Amino acid sequence: MLAFSVLVAGSLLSTDAIAHELSQDADPIRGTWTASTVVKGKKAGTALHLVLSRRSEKGNWQNGDYVPFDELADLDRGALNSSAPTTAQFSLVREAGTFAFNGTFAEGEGGGTFRFSPSQAFADEMKRWGYSRLSDDEHYSMATLNVTTGFVKGLAEAGYDDLDKDDLFAFAVHDVDAAFVQSFAAIGFDDLPADKLVAMSIHDVTPEFAGAMKEYGLRGLTAGKLISMSIHDVTPDFVSGLESRGYSSVGTDKLIAMKIHDVSLEMIDDLAEAGYENVPVDKLIQLQIHDVAPSDVRRMRKAVSDS
Repeated sequence: MLAFSVLVAGSLLSTDAIAHELSQDADPIRGTWTASTVVKGKKAGTALHLVLSRRSEKGNWQNGDYVPFDELADLDRGALNSSAPTTAQFSLVREAGTFAFNGTFAEGEGGGTFRFSPSQAFADEMKRWGYSRLSDDEHYSMATLNVTTGFVKGLAEAGYDDLDKDDLFAFAVHDVDAAFVQSFAAIGFDDLPADKLVAMSIHDVTPEFAGAMKEYGLRGLTAGKLISMSIHDVTPDFVSGLESRGYSSVGTDKLIAMKIHDVSLEMIDDLAEAGYENVPVDKLIQLQIHDVAPSDVRRMRKAVSDS
């Protein structure tokens, strides 16, 4: 999946790329580009690492990522590794507009200028979904962030038909699309606030993770709790391990507290070996807070028995 990173007024954004045939009726936005061929990893020989830079009244913008060759129209791949500077002209077409590049390549490196021509057809269609009067910067961002009309329509059909532009950009950045929303709704997490959906994506709260936690019958399981559990590495395996050791009714807050204070399954097993089974969760947490290890417990027990 192609991702495009964009630095806009200090915020790092990331999106997918897509190609569409567009109109170019609006005034173009101009900037500079640099590129290098990819010689290592899975993308070697299949993509360019392309970086775009431009200035606007609101500050400096920079974005870059690995762009597959098949998305760069008219690129002469033979020129990329030429020994002498060779003129290059190619384009990257997206629903919101077209990037046209001019410059040179030599020995796998290139650079030059680009022109982004916004699509008036895209702007007109976005008005139908409530996004009117797109500024040049917003239009540019929608192109780099791959905010397509299909993306907006899908979210509207999933119940998110009144997102403001900032939320729409955040959804695009963090891959919160209609399928993501619907997958959570299907397991009972519907009508979630936009910021919670974004946070869930950022912190790798997947439908599989949420579904597994729900199957354990955890009390107080909300989107916010799922996010905290994922942040603190409260995994289904951890919950299952606790249940197998007799801790079958631990609430979400205590599960998170256990992880924060490094109460592990191994610690519980070590305490059991030292003769202390079924230690209450609060006591386990206190032991960790006061840095009392199972080995300390063994020594204290032995000292008592020897006295």
